[in-house]
Amino acid sequence: MIKKLIVLMSLSILFACNNSEEQKSNEEMVPQKIVHEPELQKSIERGEIIYYNKCADCHTNKRLEFPDRYPPLIGSNWLTERRKETIHAAKYGRRGKIIVNGKEYNSIMIPVQITDQQVADVLNYVKSFGGITPEDMYTIDEVKSVPKKMKR
Repeated sequence: MIKKLIVLMSLSILFACNNSEEQKSNEEMVPQKIVHEPELQKSIERGEIIYYNKCADCHTNKRLEFPDRYPPLIGSNWLTERRKETIHAAKYGRRGKIIVNGKEYNSIMIPVQITDQQVADVLNYVKSFGGITPEDMYTIDEVKSVPKKMKR
């Protein structure tokens, strides 16, 4: 009888722990980056510093003041589906409506005054959470090729 009670209590604790993990929101989950080839890995490491110094204040999922004003960057379908527009926004800023992961945002992103290399690095960092290959890596040449005026 005592053995059955101990087994039941252990199972109850195990299930309670698993359920609490499942109830965490996506905002509380920290995505895991994938380790890459050396050149890409260095770009991602530089990009992480830029992200936290220039981007995270607005583009984090944990904003307390205005949680729905700025779209998330990590896990964003905008980054994967609109490559040139993503580069353009990082280089020159952006204003107006944007749909990210099915949700509409309407705000202004001021230019953050970073170099073309820093744009490539920060985009590689953000993209690394969904998996990025050297062939898919943002490069300084690609960033330089995006003009200030783009057709919409």
